[in-house]
Amino acid sequence: MKLLLDTCVFLWLTTDAPELSQTAKALFQDIGNTVYLSSVSAWEIIVKHALGKLPLPDRAETFI
Repeated sequence: MKLLLDTCVFLWLTTDAPELSQTAKALFQDIGNTVYLSSVSAWEIIVKHALGKLPLPDRAETFI
């Protein structure tokens, strides 16, 4: 299965947020699935982090 992550789901997945369901986590961890992240999501994360609206544990470029 091909999965396209939106920005929120990517952030929830990488931070192990409780908002992400167990079903979704299982889909992302299944090595039979291919997971994609849009370049627009990467851009959105970098811009929001640079504006101080998205705290991240590391530089946005490194985080992504």
